[in-house]
Order: sequence, then C-alpha cells, then structure tokens
Amino acid sequence: VTAISLIFAGAFNVSEGENGGYGDKVGLGKMSYYPLASISSASNGYTWAVDMGLPLVFRLSLQPKRGMVAEFDLGISPETKKFPNRSHFKLYMFEHDPAWGFRAALTAYYDIQADFFKKRVEHEGIWLPFTPLMTIDGWEDFGIAFHETHHPSTDRGLNPAQPTIEADKLAAEVYSFQYTEPWDIQIAINTLDSPYGEVIGKATIPANHLEYLAGSVTLDKRGLYQARRLETPWFQSGWAVSITTNVDPELPSPNRFEYVMEDEIEPAVKMDADGIYFDSMEWNWHHDLNYNKAHFQYADYPLTFSKSLDTPRPAIWNYSSEFEMMNQISNEMHSAGKLVMGNGFGWTPFAAGILDLFGAEFSWFNAADYDSRILQFRRSISYQKPIVVLLNEGFSDAAFTKAPFDGYRVYFERMLFYGFFPSFFSADASNDPYWADPKNYNQGRPYFKKYIPLIQSIASAGWEPITFASSEDRELGIERFGSTGDDTIYLTLLNKSDADIQTTVRVDYKALGLSKSARVQELIGGVSLSAVKVRRKQLEIPVEVPKNSTRLVAITQK
Repeated sequence: VTAISLIFAGAFNVSEGENGGYGDKVGLGKMSYYPLASISSASNGYTWAVDMGLPLVFRLSLQPKRGMVAEFDLGISPETKKFPNRSHFKLYMFEHDPAWGFRAALTAYYDIQADFFKKRVEHEGIWLPFTPLMTIDGWEDFGIAFHETHHPSTDRGLNPAQPTIEADKLAAEVYSFQYTEPWDIQIAINTLDSPYGEVIGKATIPANHLEYLAGSVTLDKRGLYQARRLETPWFQSGWAVSITTNVDPELPSPNRFEYVMEDEIEPAVKMDADGIYFDSMEWNWHHDLNYNKAHFQYADYPLTFSKSLDTPRPAIWNYSSEFEMMNQISNEMHSAGKLVMGNGFGWTPFAAGILDLFGAEFSWFNAADYDSRILQFRRSISYQKPIVVLLNEGFSDAAFTKAPFDGYRVYFERMLFYGFFPSFFSADASNDPYWADPKNYNQGRPYFKKYIPLIQSIASAGWEPITFASSEDRELGIERFGSTGDDTIYLTLLNKSDADIQTTVRVDYKALGLSKSARVQELIGGVSLSAVKVRRKQLEIPVEVPKNSTRLVAITQK
C-alpha cells in the first residue's frame, strides 16, 4: 500500500500523501465565505463585516446565546517586528434596508469598501488563454477581450510573427495579460518514488532557483520544505516537484518576488502589456501554513495558527503572503493605468478586492461547478467587475460537437444569467486547447455571436444586488443589471428546474426610475412583450422560461 501511495499527488514529507499533501487546519479549520453577514427583521437590518484589505482567517455567525459573532484565528509572536506580541483586525457594523436583506447589506458594503469594488476595465468580453489571437480565423466574432499570454511567445498568425503582446495591440479592444504563477517553483521529475532528501537538493533544484530559495522557502511544522509531488501535463514527464515559496516583496534579496519580477513581469511591462495575470490563486499553496520564523519580521498581516497541532504555535497563513505580492503589483499596475487578473478564484474574498477581473476553470461534467452558491458568491464578491470562466473538461462531449450543440446554449445562458463571460481552454489545462482547432470554434461561432454581445450589454450596465423585481415562482432566479435612472434596465431570468415556467414578474418601476409606459423586450428571442400591465404601482410582465434556460428582459424608457 505504501508503494502505491507514492504515485499519488501529495507531499514528499507527509505520510498521508493526499489532500494536497499537508492538510493541517488553517486556524480552527473553518472560514466564512462572504466577508459580511446580515440579519433582518420586519423593521431593522444589521450587518457585520470584515475589511477586504486585511486577509485574516475569520468567521461571521449568528448564535442564539451569543448574538452576532465575529471570530478571528490570530497568532502572536515577538518575531513580528511590525507588531511584536500583538495582532489586529477590523470589524464593521452598519444598518441596511431590511426589505431586501442580504442584498441590501451588499449594496451598503460596496459603498463602505468602495476602493475594493472599483471597476477599471473599460471593455469586456471573453478570456482567451495562450492561443495566439491572430491564428483564430475571424477572431472578431468571439468577443475576445482578455488574452492570457507570455512575453516570449509570438503570434504565428502574422507574417512575420510578432510577440503576442505586440500583436494584441492590433486589436483595439483586446487586453494582453502576462502570465505568472509565483506561489511555488515546479521542477519536472521522472522518478516518482524519490524521497524528500533526494528531491530537496542540488541534484533536483536548478541553481537559479537555489540562489533565492534558501531565503524564500516556506517551512512546515517540522521545519522541512513544503514540497509536493504534482501531476503536471504541462511538463513532458507528466510530474513535477512543487516547492511552496513566500512571495513577500520585503524578504531579503535574493528572493522569489524579485526573481518573478525580473523573469516575467518587468519584461512584459516593458513590452507594454495591459496587465498581469496571476494563476492558481487558491490552489494547494494558499492553504499552507508557513512556520519559517525568519519570515515573521516581514509580515504585514497578522499571523494565525493550526488547531491540528497538539501545541499550536504561530504561523503565517501563506495566502496573506500571496496577498502582499498581489497588492503591490496591483498598486503598481493601477498607477500605470494597467490591470490585474486572477485565475482559480474560489471562496476566499480578499484578493477579489485588489484584482480587476478574475475567473475560474471548470468541468462540464462536474455539477458542483454549476452550484448556484459558488456562482452567486463570485457575482457578489466582484460587484460589477468582470467574471470570466473557462470550460475545460467536456467541450469534446456530444453536447458541444453534435447538432443541435445544445451544450453551448445551456452553458452560455447559465453564464449570461450572472453576467459572466463563457469561454473554453483544455481538458487538462494544457494540451489540445479549444482555440487551436478551427472545428471547435467554428461550431461555437454562432453562439458566441448571439450571446456575447448580450452579456457585454448587461455587464456594461452593471450588476446590482437589489432587483426591485419578484415572482411568485420560487424556481425562477432574477438578477438586475443597470442603475436606477438608466434608460434601460435588464433583468435576467433563470429556470434551473426540469419544467417550463410560466409566471409574472413584478417590477417596481418607480424605484428603478422608469415610467409605467416603458417598453419591454425579451432579447434572447428578440420578442416584444406587449401584454405588460400596470397594477399596484408595478409593471406586471408575463414571461415564459423553458426548463434549464435563461431569458433576458430589457425595460427601456420610451
């Protein structure tokens, strides 16, 4: 059994080998998803919330015997020179409109934390990973706005080939983003049963990494390097050792931050890339606890601990070190009028406040990836910033390759409901990418041409949490795009059930700054809804939403 377990992805120095290889609890092992919580009665609404700029392990709850509770898992140490033997947190408390509950709390929170929800992106669209833009025939049809690339790469779609960052400048509304994944170093390995002592040494680690690694490596509870064996299809061997690093910019030189800046970020900035792209924001490394006391003196954020230890002791939550780097790069990019993008966004809210757009990769076959709780969280934590997604595993399924290609409709309409931009990448996030095969994108072209302009319209209008719209059918989801007083307000309607819905959507037109004579259209089908009535100061809009479908209603001031 031991011999078999050695081929699994996991740590070289942890016997279990699974769960990313470590699995020690961060703090008490539980953390709230949202940075705010609310409670409402018929007449009052109260919210308590953490600060988006202070990455801490926290929990917000309502407990019958304790009331509104905020918990922070904090550690103290004399080695934290910026706050020795101390720690700190921020907690906001404020009132919200009880009629709209948590949605009203979100609206108030966006105002209180306005700097973290500022939208900087000027034109929106889908995410193109790596494939050179000019190699895609008729790329203009797809609504491409965000190109993930790497500064040494060239666009062979041009004659002669140009660097991809320069080639993207030929497309006025396509941003180029330089790729980086600085949280670890990955080194290809061929022998999977190598012990920790052999992997962590000069025989495996190249000299250019050894130079800075001694000062930047994170240490586990036993003082050993945090090193994982990962299945990596992007390496020819298929496997790599991954060593977690601390990317705090203030660590003594040479450090991992400087290496990434010199090797990836600075060359791309010199080529006038539009932004920096951080990959794998919430993968294995952000769960690691760093017990390297030499790093404590440079920490800007409070330490935490692990309940898993018999005698818990202070440690750096590695996510907070990642946040330090992302925050510094974001500030530098923003001061230069540039952007920052992130991939692998899951449940941790803090990075969302310093990035300009973010997204995630998912599988067509994994129902959890379509979990409304996840999609609602992403929409909420981004406010009006773009969310972009890539479907990896599943685009070769019959739903996408055989008529009537209904996979495209289902996927695109589900993303449209939230105002997300759908795209595709690769089944293993490396090989046979969707955009390199004309057969793939030519089959999808009509769907991109139909749906992406609609998503661009509602994303430009901007999502708002309070809909001022309702339906008696609980199976119907409703979201609003557009601010009060805009000429057009958009409502997206989602039927996730397996039965068609016929219902009436009631809209408080005065709250939205509209008149009772507003024109109402359904844009996916291009149908004018003429049977709208006005009753009890509301527009009553009859709608039909087929099973597993979305409808887009535009209410326009005449």
